[in-house]
Amino acid sequence: MSEVATLNMVNDSESVTMVMEPLSSPLENSPAQTTSIPFDKRRRVMFAYTDPDQAPLVFKWALDNILQPGRDHVILVDAFVSDPSNPVLTAKKLWDLTAGEDDGAELEMKEKRRKNLSNFILKNLRSELYKHQISSQKYILSVADPRAKLVEVSEAVNADIVIVGYCTPSLVQRALYGSLSDYLTRYCPCSVFVVRPKK
Repeated sequence: MSEVATLNMVNDSESVTMVMEPLSSPLENSPAQTTSIPFDKRRRVMFAYTDPDQAPLVFKWALDNILQPGRDHVILVDAFVSDPSNPVLTAKKLWDLTAGEDDGAELEMKEKRRKNLSNFILKNLRSELYKHQISSQKYILSVADPRAKLVEVSEAVNADIVIVGYCTPSLVQRALYGSLSDYLTRYCPCSVFVVRPKK
């Protein structure tokens, strides 16, 4: 099954964007020469986040400690809440909740800004992977509950490992939904690495 067909399995009616890196380019054009293995034999590592501020630090840790040049394929997933009135896993800087209700145009603008940020972050992460001869693809998920969708994606892409940053949920988020890392650890069909930021 192709990656595009797999994407359709997890798309439902929610907004999902996926781009696949050409499989040959990380091997042919990378400045470093690392022994590589065929794409279909590579370990599939899913790197997921919901907090844009945390993503670069967690990614750097994964690059330094887990990812193997020429031997891994990375699935980058940025997941965020499509409805900013939903308290679960909201990106603080972009979803500035107010007492009033946002109209449809404002909500659409906020989601567009969030997707633009996603594309900017993921482009930089993929550039780093490219330098290390690591092939990659990306998902941008705009969904009601990122936790459940991340589990679906991990199953659909047949991930061998999921790497996620540790986020401390607010009291409301924990009461209603629980934490992202706890949920993924419980329901993902593969091993989950939870990266805690250094204090």
